[in-house]
Amino acid sequence: MPIVSTFEIFSKREQSVIYIRKRVNAADISQFMQDCYLELFTFLGKNGFGVADMPYAAYYNMDMEDLDVEMGVPVLEEVKVTGDIKYRVQNLGKVVTCIYRGAYSGTFAAYSELVAWMSENGLEQAAESYEIYLNSPQGVCEDELLTMIVVPMKE
Repeated sequence: MPIVSTFEIFSKREQSVIYIRKRVNAADISQFMQDCYLELFTFLGKNGFGVADMPYAAYYNMDMEDLDVEMGVPVLEEVKVTGDIKYRVQNLGKVVTCIYRGAYSGTFAAYSELVAWMSENGLEQAAESYEIYLNSPQGVCEDELLTMIVVPMKE
């Protein structure tokens, strides 16, 4: 079983983020993520802005041919941005989470388990889903990657 934590419900605090949002083919997502995070972290480093938490991806649809996706980094303060990089205060409200361990390609099974659990408990998804990357492929082997899946709920 890919999920290594229990399902949890809590209210997520507001968080300042910088991000890049685009539409991509799912086959290109890995390179897109690498390019976005490189651009975001380079921007932060060059401008002396602090990182507040782990990077994330937000999925606004599940159309594998035309995936609407956002790569972002929580920041410590308001950031003046340019070009493709945007800034906002993210407010997800009440969310359901779980932690998945394994290759990123296997997160679909974890999402399926989470969605089934929500349905069994009378909960509905309110908005896009998020993946928060708790470690990095540069630091651990693929089967030790930890991803927190976060799904905002209708209240």
